[in-house]
Amino acid sequence: MRWLVWSFGLAVLLFFAGACAAPQAQVDPQPEAQSDPAPPEDVDPSRRAEGSEGRGFVLYRPHPDPIVLNEPFEVELRVFENGSSPRPIEGADVYVSGWMPDHLHGMVLQPETTELGGGIYRARGLLFHMPGHWQIFVDVVVGRKPERATFEIRL
Repeated sequence: MRWLVWSFGLAVLLFFAGACAAPQAQVDPQPEAQSDPAPPEDVDPSRRAEGSEGRGFVLYRPHPDPIVLNEPFEVELRVFENGSSPRPIEGADVYVSGWMPDHLHGMVLQPETTELGGGIYRARGLLFHMPGHWQIFVDVVVGRKPERATFEIRL
């Protein structure tokens, strides 16, 4: 139990202390994301995650696809607010992290997220260094309201 509390504390510390991140992995540049305000209708359900507070949802696409074990990758994120006509969320603070729940540890690298416009964000410098069950956490903060979307990944 003490290990779980310590691990959680470390994850929170790393979340707020992005300045002390490990060196970033280099990923080949991808073409800039297209700015389409409407969410696509044909998204694989495993690539869509509702926010923890119900205010929005996130779509993700990894590059390369599929993710390769022990190889750096990046994700393109499309962030939307919920409603009868979902709208892209621009100007949010978006943080991405990886977690391996069966082993109670995260990734060895700290990803860096960039806003591309139109509710599209790119996170670079992700690396899954072991096979198994991983989670990608996408924390979206608008104003002072945080919300987390979680994607389940198996390698």
